[in-house]
Amino acid sequence: MARTGFRRGVLEGLGGYVPMPYSVLDSAAYQSLSPSAVKLLWDVYRQYTGRNNGSMSPCWELMQHRGWRSQTTLDKAKKELRASRLITVTRQGTRGVNGKAELWAVNWLRMDYRPEFDVNPQGQDFKGYIDLKVNHDAEQDARKLRLVQTAVKAARKSA
Repeated sequence: MARTGFRRGVLEGLGGYVPMPYSVLDSAAYQSLSPSAVKLLWDVYRQYTGRNNGSMSPCWELMQHRGWRSQTTLDKAKKELRASRLITVTRQGTRGVNGKAELWAVNWLRMDYRPEFDVNPQGQDFKGYIDLKVNHDAEQDARKLRLVQTAVKAARKSA
């Protein structure tokens, strides 16, 4: 029996959702984020509609509606995410009467380019996905490194 009818019925009842690959969740870039930066990433990613990667904004006015209480905490989380490889700033924000909001794209999805972006599409494929260098054997590698370090220490003591 085909499962598509089952899936479609279940997903229709859930409403909208955003895809998050395991490779992003398992990446060192994601796991090294502070809790505030993780929350900001999810709050900004909540704006994704399927056609607006690059047009999602972390501005204070929008984030207040998502439960943010401190602009200082928001600014620290923005700075941390800008330094990570998880997002790309597609347009710098400006202040003033005719100010423009800062816009972001998540790097695991294809960017939906628009002319108002500050990034230059020339020479870039804009497929968006970045190899986050997930090491699935990290635990095994760490064990091997500890064994080597223990052996070196033992050799130094005996010498």
